[in-house]
Amino acid sequence: MEMISLLGMLGLISVDDIKTHKIRDLEVLAFAVIGMYYHLLFQRIGLLELLGGMAIGGVVYVLSLLTEEAIGKGDALVFMLTGCFLGLKYNILLVWFSTIALSLFGIVMMLLGKKKLNDHIPMVPFVLIAYLMILVINGGKIT
Repeated sequence: MEMISLLGMLGLISVDDIKTHKIRDLEVLAFAVIGMYYHLLFQRIGLLELLGGMAIGGVVYVLSLLTEEAIGKGDALVFMLTGCFLGLKYNILLVWFSTIALSLFGIVMMLLGKKKLNDHIPMVPFVLIAYLMILVINGGKIT
């Protein structure tokens, strides 16, 4: 249930990010509330793990401010959202894998002459890909 929910949420947000290059705060907030509610019911991870996972998004938000949104604030909110579902350890992996995937894509696109250094590339689709990678590595489970 949790895996399907997060996949669906990241899929919906990815479509918005690709089409509009914007992430709707209200949509992310609604999904985060679902994630917190899920953990109140099932308590799969502890409160500190949940807050630590969300704090990763807070760190990305600060980086967004420091880099004048080279990393979007919406992307930081998405990492706060994923922290609600994944906790600290897996959210760190998610940020790392999605950043690597986005970087490799950007390098390939620049080498092909399709993107320039300062061009915008939507990040949430790479967050979705990274989440799928984590699921595959863990045999379909996040525990």
